[in-house]
Amino acid sequence: MEYLSIDDIFNIIGQFGWNQRLYCIGFSVLQFFLAFHMLLNVFTGLDPTFKCFARDGSSKNEPLINQCIEDTPQKCSLTYTTEYKSFASEWNLICNEKYKVALVQSIWMGGVMTGALVLGGVADVIGRLKTLMMALLGTIAFEGFSAFAPTLVVMAMLRYLGGICCALVILVSFVFSQELVGMDWRSFCGIFIAMSFAVGIGVFSALASVMDTWRTLTFICSVSGIVFLILPCYIPESPRWLASQGRNDEAKEILEGMARRNGKFSNLPTNWEISVTGNSKDESDKKPQGVGLLVSHPYVLLLTLIQIYSWFVNSATYYGLTIAASNLGGDAYVSTALSGLIEIPACVVAIGIIDRIGRRLTLCGFMMIGGSACLCIQFLPVQFVNVKTLLALCGKLSISASFSVCYIH
Repeated sequence: MEYLSIDDIFNIIGQFGWNQRLYCIGFSVLQFFLAFHMLLNVFTGLDPTFKCFARDGSSKNEPLINQCIEDTPQKCSLTYTTEYKSFASEWNLICNEKYKVALVQSIWMGGVMTGALVLGGVADVIGRLKTLMMALLGTIAFEGFSAFAPTLVVMAMLRYLGGICCALVILVSFVFSQELVGMDWRSFCGIFIAMSFAVGIGVFSALASVMDTWRTLTFICSVSGIVFLILPCYIPESPRWLASQGRNDEAKEILEGMARRNGKFSNLPTNWEISVTGNSKDESDKKPQGVGLLVSHPYVLLLTLIQIYSWFVNSATYYGLTIAASNLGGDAYVSTALSGLIEIPACVVAIGIIDRIGRRLTLCGFMMIGGSACLCIQFLPVQFVNVKTLLALCGKLSISASFSVCYIH
């Protein structure tokens, strides 16, 4: 009997064979759906243009354009001049009520944070595939129901719940994709998936540009996820997770299936079993590992805090720049699409250098370049428009690259 670790088996059956490439493509297409929902508020809460007429019906004064009497929409008889109907125009979230649009985005992000912190470990208990399907179904349901919300409060509550589920889809799909390939291909697979998210931003912008109401956009973005409910027919449970749970027979069956589809089944030994430890069938001395391991030693705690800070900075900067792209002036749809598509060259560069200089230098280097570029913008005079645009582009490219590396560092 020959005992092989999961990594040894992938070396035999192919670390990134045709079978795993199809899985990677499946997870990459899923990123389109996730991009739709992560940026949904950008267009569902789009600022409307309007005219404010005095409620007393006085014709002495011309209407105010994109302004309210005493900054209060309740004192205006409003006429919206944009064809697209956002929830901002439906519920008059303008002037001193405008902050509620940003509040909805914050509530959504609060849901994402809750899902990541509180429910992130669910996949370790019930499995990657089950968790992914449950979270995906929850995202479709809560986000879909929000399209029919009668009030802003109801919509915000549904979006919070949708954010919880969407966070699980993001985390589990990434971990899942990494566990189905060999060690040497994890960086490529992870950054390729991040690149797909960038393409999803462009697709979402194009989709939003042809919608007439925020409700239609929300509903279509939600039901588009239904197609991914067939994933269990296409992608098996993670053999690494199954092996970690002692379900070696199931993991072995999945790995043998992958070997057949990769044309490498004949390369497997005649009589073999999975060993999580790599060279022994005695698994009785395995100790469960959890979050407590991250604070078990001062050095490990320091590394954990550094990673937390790195994630915070990258997430805040990346989503801040992406969400704010629609406010740069010009066409909001084009600006948002370009903010996503310019990430593609950043990901290509990251793929090209990460295996040459390592993940740490790649991450730190791009963070320093991106941070410096954004910081310089604050000190330039107003008339240096072209220089500011160039620096903003450099900042977005760099932070996109570092954010994609964060997932695999």
